Amino acid sequence: MLQQTRRMKVQPPGPLGWLVSFLFAVTLLMVPMALAQVPTDDQKRTAGDEAVTSDMGGMPLLFRTPETGLAIGGVLLYTSGLDKKRASPIISGLMYTEKKQILWGVGARQILDGEDRSIYAYSEIARFPQTFFGVGRNTKRGEATAYQEERQNLEFGGDQELLPHLSVGSGLILRNDTFKSLESAGKGLLGSGLYRGEDGGPQRGAQVYLLWESTNDNYFPSQGQKIQLFSQHYIKQWGSRYPFSAQKLDARSYHLLAPNWIQAHQFFVQNLNGDPPFYQLAQLGGNDLLRGYYKGRYRDRKLIILQTETRYRFSKYWNVALFGGFGNVSREWNEMPDEALKPSYGTGVRYQISPKQKINVRLDVGWGDDQGGPQIYLYVMEAW
Repeated sequence: MLQQTRRMKVQPPGPLGWLVSFLFAVTLLMVPMALAQVPTDDQKRTAGDEAVTSDMGGMPLLFRTPETGLAIGGVLLYTSGLDKKRASPIISGLMYTEKKQILWGVGARQILDGEDRSIYAYSEIARFPQTFFGVGRNTKRGEATAYQEERQNLEFGGDQELLPHLSVGSGLILRNDTFKSLESAGKGLLGSGLYRGEDGGPQRGAQVYLLWESTNDNYFPSQGQKIQLFSQHYIKQWGSRYPFSAQKLDARSYHLLAPNWIQAHQFFVQNLNGDPPFYQLAQLGGNDLLRGYYKGRYRDRKLIILQTETRYRFSKYWNVALFGGFGNVSREWNEMPDEALKPSYGTGVRYQISPKQKINVRLDVGWGDDQGGPQIYLYVMEAW
C-alpha cells in the first residue's frame, strides 16, 4: 500500500516549555532531599517504639499495552506523614516503549498543618507517537493515521476539606503540544487542516473539582466510594489557542462481597463544549476506560462509560479478575441513544508485588467489537 508522509507545522517550545522543564528539574531535586529523611536501620533502632512516619520505595517497570507495545521504566515513591490521617506522597516515573514513546513525570501532594488542606503539583514531558482514527463513533480502522505528539504539561493547585471525606479544590493547567510529523496509509486523516488542533500550541486554563473519598485503601480498595467531579476551562485571554470547557464525572464504588471477593463499579462521563482540538476530545478505550479498544479508537465531545469488575484473591499474592462494560461517544447528548453502546469484556490475573502498599502487577486480556482482536495489558496497579 502506498505510504505517504506529510509534514506538520512545528511549534517551538516557547516560555511554557522552558517553565515546565525548569519546574520538572526542581521537583526532581526535591526527591533525593525527601529520601534523605528516611530513617536508617540504626535510626529506627534508636527511635525504639517511635512510629515510622515515612516510607520510600522504588521498582523497575516492565509493562505492555496496545498503545505502547512493550515498555520499560521505573518509578520512585516517597511517602511522608504515615502517622497522620492523610499521607503526603512524591512519585517520579520514567518509561520508554518499543514504539519510541518517552514519558517522564513527577507528582507531589503535601498535606498542610491541620490535615484538612493540601497542595499538589504534577509535571510531565512526553514524546508519544500514536494513532488517530478520526472523530466520531463510526470511524474506520483502515483510515487510521500515525502521528507524533510532543507534550509538556504542568498542573498545580490545592484543596480544602469541607466535611469528612469531602474536599473542594482548584488549580491551573499549563500545556503545550507540538506535532513533528505524521505518516499515513492511503488518504490519511491529519495534515490537511481537516481537524482542529493539527498545529498544536499552548493551552492554558483553570479547573475546579469536588472529591468524595471514603475508600479503605489507596491502591487496592475493597470498600467505599471515590467520586470526582471536574470542571475545566481553557481561556483564550490566557493564551489558549483552542479555548473550550470540559466537565468530567468519575464515580467508583467498591464492595466486599465475601472474604477475598471484591466487586468494583465505575461510572464515567465526559462532556466538552466549544471547539476543542482533536487531541483533547474525550477518548474511549485504553488501559482503564473499556479495555479491549485502542485508546482513542473512538473520540468525540461526549463520552459515557459504565464498567464493573469482580476480583478474587485465591492466595497470599495472587488474584484473578473478570471485567466488562459498555460505552460510546457522540457529538451531542441527544445523539447518544441512536446507536447501541460498544461492549467490552475480559479477564486477568494479578500478582501482589508490594504487600505493604497492596500494589499489584496485572495481566489483562480485553475484547471489544471493532474487529481489532483481543488487546493485552501488562500493567502496575488496577485500572480503576
